[in-house]
Amino acid sequence: MGISARSSLLLIDFTKSLIESGIEKNRAIAISTATRAKPILLTAVAIILGSLLLATDPIFGGLGIALIFGSMASTAVSLYYIPVLMSKAEAICPTVEQCEDGVGIDEECMDVSSVAPEVHHGNPMDNK
Repeated sequence: MGISARSSLLLIDFTKSLIESGIEKNRAIAISTATRAKPILLTAVAIILGSLLLATDPIFGGLGIALIFGSMASTAVSLYYIPVLMSKAEAICPTVEQCEDGVGIDEECMDVSSVAPEVHHGNPMDNK
């Protein structure tokens, strides 16, 4: 429960910081979800692999199975449901105009490499 709540809160906080820096809301949600997807998935995989040993135990096997499926469900909620809720929520933006227009951003500032360098890996067509 704590790990899934923390993943969702970090995703929301990162999205809010991108929006406050002037990025349009849907773009900020996409960037933050893409950036936080790898840590969320790696945490879930670690929990699942650790619970596999517990799932083979005859006494505590049910606990292991519950941990495995609970981790899978919380990962799906963090990566799919939370971004959808953020896109529908109006409370995530400081002002409505900032969410709609991306106030403070002009066309030169919309380069993804300056916003989130860990997400931007270049254009695949540049290598050809």
